[in-house]
Amino acid sequence: MTIEERKYPGELASPQQLHQLAEEYRKAANLLLQQGRPGKALTRAPCRLSAIHAIELYLTALLLPCGHNRN
Repeated sequence: MTIEERKYPGELASPQQLHQLAEEYRKAANLLLQQGRPGKALTRAPCRLSAIHAIELYLTALLLPCGHNRN
């Protein structure tokens, strides 16, 4: 399969690599949370987006060894 044929950029990443990436997104979410301002919900949007992506990566890392695909 050539690079052009791949549908998912992280197709070759192992579950362990996905878990490590999820950890980085979780750490980023914690740092972004500190930048949010009380009473200004929109200032916490970047934190929420990073946290949601971390959760998605954790779930993918968990489900891959069980035979689920990445999509």
